[in-house]
Amino acid sequence: MVRSRWGEAIPRPNIDTTAPRGYNPPRLRHHSAERKNMKKSETWQFVVIILIALVALFVALNIEHPDWAKNLAFWQPEKQRDIALRLGLDLQGGLQVLLAADVPAGQELDTNSMETARRIVENRVNSLGLTEPIVQAQGERRIIVELPGIENPEQAVETIKGTALLEFVDAGHTPLWAGTVVTTTMGGPGITPPGAEPVPTGDISPTTEAEVIAPEPTEAAQEAAAGAPPMPENPADRNGMYSEPPAMQIDPNESYVATISTAKGDIVIELFADRAPNTVNNFVFLARQGFYDNTTFHRVIPDFMAQGGDPSGSGSGGPGYAFADEFHPELRHDQAGILSMANSGPDTNGSQFFITYAPTPHLDDMHSVFGQVIEGMDVLTALTPRDPAAATSPGDTIEKITITTGEDALTPTTEVNPTVESPATPAEPAAPEPVIYETVLTGAGLKNVGLDSSQQGAYIIPIEFNPDAAEVFAEYTASHVGQYLCIVLDKVVISCPTINEPIPSGRASISGQFTLDSARQLAIQLRYGALPVPLKVESFNRIGASLGAESVEKSVRAGAIGLTIVLLFMLIYYRLPGGLADLALIIYVLLNLALYKLAPITLTLPGIAGFILSAGMAVDANILIFERMKEELRAGRTLVRAIDIGFDRAWPSIRDGQLSTLIICAILFFFGTNFGASIVKGFAITLAIGTIVNIFTAVFATRTFVRRVADSAGEWLAEREWLLGV
Repeated sequence: MVRSRWGEAIPRPNIDTTAPRGYNPPRLRHHSAERKNMKKSETWQFVVIILIALVALFVALNIEHPDWAKNLAFWQPEKQRDIALRLGLDLQGGLQVLLAADVPAGQELDTNSMETARRIVENRVNSLGLTEPIVQAQGERRIIVELPGIENPEQAVETIKGTALLEFVDAGHTPLWAGTVVTTTMGGPGITPPGAEPVPTGDISPTTEAEVIAPEPTEAAQEAAAGAPPMPENPADRNGMYSEPPAMQIDPNESYVATISTAKGDIVIELFADRAPNTVNNFVFLARQGFYDNTTFHRVIPDFMAQGGDPSGSGSGGPGYAFADEFHPELRHDQAGILSMANSGPDTNGSQFFITYAPTPHLDDMHSVFGQVIEGMDVLTALTPRDPAAATSPGDTIEKITITTGEDALTPTTEVNPTVESPATPAEPAAPEPVIYETVLTGAGLKNVGLDSSQQGAYIIPIEFNPDAAEVFAEYTASHVGQYLCIVLDKVVISCPTINEPIPSGRASISGQFTLDSARQLAIQLRYGALPVPLKVESFNRIGASLGAESVEKSVRAGAIGLTIVLLFMLIYYRLPGGLADLALIIYVLLNLALYKLAPITLTLPGIAGFILSAGMAVDANILIFERMKEELRAGRTLVRAIDIGFDRAWPSIRDGQLSTLIICAILFFFGTNFGASIVKGFAITLAIGTIVNIFTAVFATRTFVRRVADSAGEWLAEREWLLGV
């Protein structure tokens, strides 16, 4: 009988001595091949673990993308999602409000009504301009709202639970863009939703879709302006070609005139360099560089405005930078021929501009006025109407914009008049009175709102008024064909369709370039301008930002200390296997953090507690495995056999423990979801994620690491048993 280094009995194989020299029994060849295949499999497992760990490290630590990746053809940095860790209210401060249906206890509630109420509350919360607000249904009668970083909690609560006012407003011949705050005959203004975007019922706003942060001009910008890059011939190639706004190059005390040359004639514009120097400087710089050459008037809306300056021709292009708004009390949208900057919100001006066809006072203090047409209004009005979202042909081309200055700027043929239409108007007109739009009907007149599709497959929203409202609606539509009837919720425009024909029946349909989601949202807003279910504040909890910062600091410190102690314990007590388990535990931490960011999971103090508890369970799983291994080694097993048997015998205990933990997490999640206990819910989510990751790291990663070491240094370790903790 032959014994191994560990004392394990190895039976002699029955070898046929009559066999030819060099002959090996098939059984021995089989075991050798099996072991070789096993080693190959372990190698692949090791590679997969390392790759997963590197990806987790990349995500968890916010490592910057390398330059070579950014230069790849498919790289689109503007579409990369922010994967910063989301902190809950108890970590960053804010407001938590638990809303409950204010109805008698025995009254049944329609599930759709509560979901509609949740959506309306979510829309109102989004109008507050907060980062990552959370609005979730909690059971059948409650809605929980979490508002991180809120500064005015009282206003927020009133906004959340207040009754909305839905109005049908007469906008005349000038459409109002979605998100515009208006004053109506029923009052105003209301709440302005920051960053409001046009609802897709037609692009009627002089805005661009691009959103960028406005940097301040720097010395680098001045150098860039002095040595600007060559202008590409194709306008589309100019999109985003600059990185900084130009330095000041004009003299605000000089006179500047811009001449926009088109195939239909010239449009001559006086630029207000003295009252909008930064905006004029930007326009002059781009014009002199040839940035506007061969671009188009990509959006032309009769009786409203003509918009140009986008190198892409889609309404979303620009020079690559943005600069701040520039408002002057004397410069208003009070007449036709006003030159103003198009933007996608405050301080997002780039290269796009528009010229008005009529007074548009609702755009005051939203778009920077910097010029006025003094010649060529007939050319402007002759431009071909165009909607970039539905256009099949390019718009009228801007062949060139020529800038003249000084004594040559204002010639007798381009003498500046205070207005385009009436030279008798005073040079400094008084600020126009606020426009008050007439409310034709309110949401109380709606009888039914649906969602349907036309024969062409487009989504439409059928509406029906009650008899009294239908009579008013019929009279109004008969006298306002071709004009705009805006739908206003809480004094904010949500849509502005055109009246195509008289509607005597009280039944109509709203059509446009809707998606299913946008059509459904508009139908909900029409049907439930006010909340379908009255809500009351059941609990109100405000958490200070200083408390949140202190909680984060203490949590991070406690977690770091605890993790360090655990790593040292495993290394000292189990030595080499403990060190490999420490490596797996570090991968475990990185995987958890990466999953929190990618999901994303809102991390709270209870969530951190769940993570720490799951980390302890990960250590416990490794302890079970290593103790089983030590038992097998003491029994005389080889290292490889001890590893296999130790893991196999520890697995049932690990499996049952993890399964019972997941069941408990499911129960906690259920109670947290249905009874408004979001604290319990956060604990359950992080504990469940940690438990699942633990199965991967403890059973798969640790086992692979130990097997790799045993295969490469098994004989060396056999002579140094103390390294194995035996």
